[in-house]
Parts: sequence; C-alpha cells; structure tokens
Amino acid sequence: FYQSIETALDHAFLVVEISDTTLSKDRRRKLPHYARLGVPEFWIEDLRHDLLLVYREPTGSDYKTCLTLHRGDSISPLRFPDIVFKVEELLG
Repeated sequence: FYQSIETALDHAFLVVEISDTTLSKDRRRKLPHYARLGVPEFWIEDLRHDLLLVYREPTGSDYKTCLTLHRGDSISPLRFPDIVFKVEELLG
C-alpha cells in the first residue's frame, strides 16, 4: 500500500492535506516525508487556525519556502500559475 502511494507521489506536483486535529502530525511526519520524495509543493489546510500553510522547494527533509496565507489571500500552484485559488475557497 505505502509503496504504491510513494510511486504515485513520484509524479505529484502538489499534495494538499486537510488538517483539523492532525496539524502536528502533518508537519512532523508528512512534511519531511513529502520533501524527501521531492514533492515540489505541499499545502496544509489548517482548519483549526483558519490558515493555508504552503511549503515549496523541497530540500532534504524540509522545504526552503514556507508561506502562511489567510482568508482574502490567493495562491496559484507553481506548476499551474494560471489557476488561482482563494484561500477561503480552500478552507470552506
């Protein structure tokens, strides 16, 4: 099961996690895992704090760029700059 997920992630441009009660786990375990696999962009919808956390440019087990976005902000995936998401649309 996990090997098939890792194979799929080899081709992922972006991974989005929805976090209500798992933010610590998402940052502590999933973020380094995705960075090591070379996932170029990792977003966490932090529902508890009403934020979108954006991690870009994997290097080793971390990301060089970390952005914290709020309602009213907009973002485009690096690979698809013509597609624009409003943070409030993602957070619901």
